[in-house]
Amino acid sequence: TVTGSNGNPTATYTVTSKEVTLGLSATSGVTYNGNKIQTVNITGNNYGTLSCASSNPNYVSCTISDNTLTMEFINQYAPGGTAVITVTESRLNKQVTYNYGYETVVLAYNNNSTTQSGVGFLSDSQMSFKVYGTYFGDISCKSSDTNIATCSVDQTNDEVTVTFKSSGSVTITTTESKLGKYVTYNLRIDEYGRVEYFDPVNQQKCTNYTASNSLNKVKVGCLRWYVVGGTFSDVKLLLDHNVSYNIEGYNTANVYNYELVTQSQWKYTPSNLTAVEVANIIGYGSFSTSSPESAWVYLENKSQTRPTLSTGQAKYGWLFGYTSGCTSYGCPTNDSNTIGYWLNESVYGTSSSNMSTWRMWMINNTGALTTGLVTSPQSTGARPTITVPYGLLN
Repeated sequence: TVTGSNGNPTATYTVTSKEVTLGLSATSGVTYNGNKIQTVNITGNNYGTLSCASSNPNYVSCTISDNTLTMEFINQYAPGGTAVITVTESRLNKQVTYNYGYETVVLAYNNNSTTQSGVGFLSDSQMSFKVYGTYFGDISCKSSDTNIATCSVDQTNDEVTVTFKSSGSVTITTTESKLGKYVTYNLRIDEYGRVEYFDPVNQQKCTNYTASNSLNKVKVGCLRWYVVGGTFSDVKLLLDHNVSYNIEGYNTANVYNYELVTQSQWKYTPSNLTAVEVANIIGYGSFSTSSPESAWVYLENKSQTRPTLSTGQAKYGWLFGYTSGCTSYGCPTNDSNTIGYWLNESVYGTSSSNMSTWRMWMINNTGALTTGLVTSPQSTGARPTITVPYGLLN
């Protein structure tokens, strides 16, 4: 209040003090590449014009409109990190900050793909695969057909286990919880020894098979085959009988396989079954290409004790059927012309450099994964395999 000297007139001036406050409704948060925008409300009183700045503008931008701070993750390929967003008012230059965390969520297989495919066999019971990536949430899995396969997850190891129920095709979808990103595994489940009837000359399934087509040396027509392997898109088949006998080792067997193409007009190049494949089929896990001759076993029990079986009782009778006297060891049908067939591997430590000791793995008429002296075939023959597109059999 100002007082004058003449008549003591007065004048007054009122000053109001106002506090400038500035705040945010939240001060930190995390966003992901699929959910890029975060917004928070700007709070306070008596503040001036607002502006914002990002400490990491290459990854996070900011804008202000109607007292709302909007932050956007602008680089979906950025690694995980943080940016500090600073909001400033102009009246007193007060500032508040927001700690913006950003993460690129990736879920994939170890080859960076999001789709894989494969084959499993019922005798293996189950298979497992891992998922990889960055910043993904908890994973869950789902089977497209639980009658064919079910699945479970191991969160600690990011691993999915698929349990086989029956033959067929199924898709396993694995999903993470943060953004719902997912990967798929297309799986075909098959069964060792499953029968297919297929004509290798005309490249088609067939229905006119007769038992005479399984006699030794029959090479054309509607032939009977057994599933011994494959992938998601193709099936490896073993013929149910020999196309030759009394031949020396796998080199000669391969000659006979070559003639199936050049003379019998097969449209698929045959090959010999391998001892390792046989071991996989029967579950003989300790067998390898470096196993010694003493590692031979009977197919049925994976031991060197002969099983007692009647005609047709052997689970793996299809692997040694149509050999001489094999019904005494559980196979379904004899063929007196051959005692077995060569496989593709030499016994470890023997080779063609010493023909007198060169031995090869073979399947014989007693139902054994055993060996034979290459130069003394004793009616051992060739039993070819072919690989056929699954679509031709489905």
